[in-house]
Amino acid sequence: MPERKPFAVVLVLLALVAMLSLTGADCSFSAQSGSSSDRDKDEDPTALIGVGKGNLVDAPVEGVQYESGDLYGITGPEGGFRYETGGMVRFYIGDIPLGRAVPGKALITPLDLVTDDGGLEDTAVINLGRLLQSLDAVAGEERITVPEQVRERARMSNPALTGVIEYLDYADEDRFVNAATQLLSVLTEGYPHTVMLVDPATAQSHMRRSLARAGLPVAR
Repeated sequence: MPERKPFAVVLVLLALVAMLSLTGADCSFSAQSGSSSDRDKDEDPTALIGVGKGNLVDAPVEGVQYESGDLYGITGPEGGFRYETGGMVRFYIGDIPLGRAVPGKALITPLDLVTDDGGLEDTAVINLGRLLQSLDAVAGEERITVPEQVRERARMSNPALTGVIEYLDYADEDRFVNAATQLLSVLTEGYPHTVMLVDPATAQSHMRRSLARAGLPVAR
């Protein structure tokens, strides 16, 4: 005669379920195929992105926009910003780029944003410093403050700035002075003081002092 073990097992299970139901106990049965390691492989891993903190300094620069991967915001009172670890970060004011995108790190200066090895003698470094320092809305503080109104006005769509932002070139002295002068006349309207484009020597000296305070002395 054929073996009846499977049938006997079913009867035992049914009897067990009946007994448990009579005693009021909870029971559940589940079946899973494959090993736990197989199931783990099927799950999509969650990618964890590290977040670093840094400061933008030509004196601390407060109020400019930054973007690093999915992170973005406005620099804080000490020039603070966040960046994706191992990723790039860029800075801008409205539609005005502040140099190029650079690898995120704890301290970023105009030296990083527009040159590789030109130092404080580099025309583009000096001119980026001139623009930032000229946009400072609070004279006399040990930081550069760029207010919201400047970010809102600094748009290519602003009729008063038609073609000006596109013309800005930090490395070309004549183009920079022409564009920066027009930018300042529009962006700083309403400032409590008269704004003029900071001259190269003053900008360079300012950066040298600020970088020294930040622990980055630059040779004369």
